[in-house]
This record gives sequence, structure tokens and C-alpha cells, in this order.
Amino acid sequence: MRKIILLIAAFVWLTNVEAQTKHHIDSLNKVVATTKQDTEKVMTLLRLSILNKNNPVSKFSIANKALVLARKIKFEKGEADCYYALGDYFINISDYPQSLEYNLKALKLSEKLDYSPGIVRSLGAVGHVYSTLQNDEAALAYYFKQSEVLTQNIIPLQSSSWALLYTRISRIYLRQNKLDSALIYSMRSNEKATKAKTNLGLVLTDLANVYTAMGNSELAFLYYRMSMAQAKQNNNMAALGSCYLALAKLFIKTSTKDSAIYYAKQALTLSGSRQNKEGLMNSAKLLAQLYENKDNTDAKYYKMAMEAQESISSGAQIAQIQSLSFTEQERQREVNESKLKEAEERKHNLQFAAIAIGLITFIILFFALSRSIIVKTKFIEFFGVLLLLAVFEFINLFIHPYLAHATDDSPVLMLLILIIIGAMLVPLHHKLEKWITKIMVEKNKKIRLEAARKTIENLEPTVAEASTGRTEQTI
Repeated sequence: MRKIILLIAAFVWLTNVEAQTKHHIDSLNKVVATTKQDTEKVMTLLRLSILNKNNPVSKFSIANKALVLARKIKFEKGEADCYYALGDYFINISDYPQSLEYNLKALKLSEKLDYSPGIVRSLGAVGHVYSTLQNDEAALAYYFKQSEVLTQNIIPLQSSSWALLYTRISRIYLRQNKLDSALIYSMRSNEKATKAKTNLGLVLTDLANVYTAMGNSELAFLYYRMSMAQAKQNNNMAALGSCYLALAKLFIKTSTKDSAIYYAKQALTLSGSRQNKEGLMNSAKLLAQLYENKDNTDAKYYKMAMEAQESISSGAQIAQIQSLSFTEQERQREVNESKLKEAEERKHNLQFAAIAIGLITFIILFFALSRSIIVKTKFIEFFGVLLLLAVFEFINLFIHPYLAHATDDSPVLMLLILIIIGAMLVPLHHKLEKWITKIMVEKNKKIRLEAARKTIENLEPTVAEASTGRTEQTI
């Protein structure tokens, strides 16, 4: 009776969710059909791809269509997003080499464009592939890089990104049996996901998994139920399948075999409908264990599990992943070397600009304040212009990396900001020039007056002698 009620409730829920999803898909299809702007069409197709997350064939077809259009119009940010969407599709069907290839393409293009949201997503996706392959060292390296980018940048839906990152790190620590660390990251993930109101189904399942490992079945059951409710509400079949499989394992621990079989079958059905080979393999293995030595049913599930395992861990796939990993390591090494070289060049340019500013300032002050050299106003004006240019170049060199990031490399915005800086410097330059010219004029007057005084002093004895001579001649 309980199972019948659950099936009826699931049917009602699915009907309602599918109706809402169909409405959104129809609305986006209308946008695709009517919009004249190709970039908007690319982004709309990507949103359509996300809505078709439970229909792998449609998801791939739509994302691929968006990629073709993005390449055609040379919309590189859209192209990076398309690569990420295709990488997500391939990991959901457990094709890890293809997922890694597309996500690395997305990462490479996002880094080239300095596209922070794309970099964050791609780093997380690459780390997720390595984590799924149980290469914990590589996975954590990408996760911590993702953490650095998130810390340094203000990115839309940042709480959502943090939630996904924390839950993925938690899984690694759980696999390594570092339960305290796993719990800390799971709780952080739950906090961020609650704030962002997204990925809650997935996050709650991972938190429940930690409590299962810690032997707290009561709390684990509570979080699994909450996870199922959230996954159904958001139509997240991936999170629901993971929850069903985890629940089946917990029911095995609590010796509730019928419930374990029920949820394992639910997980198997969902994995099959989503073409998720890893979920299929894990669910089939669990069912084979539950049906062991019972009417040869276990043999059927063992065969299903082995077929799924062979399709996701063949020698060719392992070789492809190793090749992609090596190529990416070389690319990252070159990128790091290039960044170090650029940083060194920028440092040198800043030093040269600072030296120029110091030298010109010294010349101006030396001639303006010298007590013995008379300098024309035009001389000060000439060196004042040089100083203005040197200061402007120094400011430009110093702020350029921050300016490029803040404006998203927009030439119009960068030019506008530099014009504003120039407009602020010019009046300041005129004031300084006027001040220095005034000092210089006063100084020149003093020098001339001093020279005149000395000349008069030198002429006075000569004039007196001449006067005396004329007097004597008169007498």
C-alpha cells in the first residue's frame, strides 16, 4: 500500500513539474524563433539546454546547435559556455574523456578572455571529472584554484558556486574517511546553498552521506528526505538518483532489505533514463548484492553492472584522459611562465616610468629653485608636459590589469576611464605649473636684483675715482 501511494504521488509530481518545464521550454523556443540578435539566440539555446537536463539527447542537440552558432558569429564567451554545457552533458552520461576535453576547452577559452564566471565553472567541472575518476590530488588542485578565483572576483550567483565547490571537496574527504573535514565542508555547502536557493537536493544528500558514515542514521534519514523533496521540487533527476542510491545503502545498514531494493531500483531506473552509466553500474551492483543467490536475478544485475563498468573504464578512455591531462599540464605551465614574464615586464615598465617621473621632477625643481640659474618659463612648461605624460603612463601601467578585469576588457569603458583620469590630471598639472612658474619668476627677480646690486656696488668706486679726477683737473 505504501509503495502504491508513493507511486501515485510521484506521478502527480512529475506531471506538474513536466508541465511547468514544458511551459518554460515553449517560451524559450519562441524567443529563439523571433530574436534577430545571434548572441541572444546562443544564450537562449543554452538556457534551453539546461531546461532539457533530464533529456540527454535534446540537451546535447541544443547545446551543439548553440556552439555552431557561437563559432559562426565569433561569440567567444558564448562558445566557452557551450563547451561547458557539452562537458556537463558528457559527465552526466559518464563519458569522462569527452567531458574532460570539452571542459578543458571551456577553461582555455575563458582564461584567454579573462572571463571569471567561465573560469570558475570550468575549474569546478574539471575537478569534478578527476574526483569522479578518484584522482583526488588533481581534483583538489582544481578545486583550490576555483576557490582562489572565487575569492578574488565578484561573480554572479557566488553563493551557488561556493555551495557546489564545498560539497565536492566534502565528497573527497568523505572518500578519504576524513569525516570531520567532510562534515565541515558539507555544513558550509548547506549554508551557501540555502542562501542561494539552488543545488539543495544535491547538497543535502552529501550531508546525509557524511552522517551515514559517522553512524548517525537518524540525522541521515532526515536529510535524505529533505534532499528528495528539494530534488523533486527542482526537477533535479541527478540529485534524486544519487539520493535514492544513498538511501538504499543506508537501508542495507539498517537491515531493511525491501526498502533497500525499492530505492536501488528507483536509482537504476533514473540512471537508465539519464544514460548515466556510473549510476547504472552502482545501482546494478547494489541490486546484485541484494538479490544474491536468488532466482539468478543477481546474475542479471551483475552483467548489467559489468557492461556499464567496461563502457566507462576501457583502456582507450584511460589513455585519452592521460593524454588530455598531460596536454593541459603543459598548457598551464606555459600560461604560468607567460604570466610571470608579463608581471616582470610590467614591473620593469613601472620602474622605468617611476625613474622618469623622479628625474623630470628633479630637473624642474632644480632649475626652479636654483639660486644662481635663470630659467625661462617655456623651459618649465616643456618639462611640465613631459612630467604629465610620465605620470599618466605610470598610472596607466599600474591600473591596467585591474582596469581590464573591471571593464571586462571593453575598449570603450577603458578609454572612458583613462579620459576621466586625464581630465583630473590636467587641472592638477596646470596648478602645479602655475605654482612652480610663480616660484621661478620670484627667484629670477631675486637673481636679477642681486646681480644688479652687485653691479652697482662694483661701479661705485669707479664712478668715485672718475669724479675725483675731474675735480682735480678743474682746480
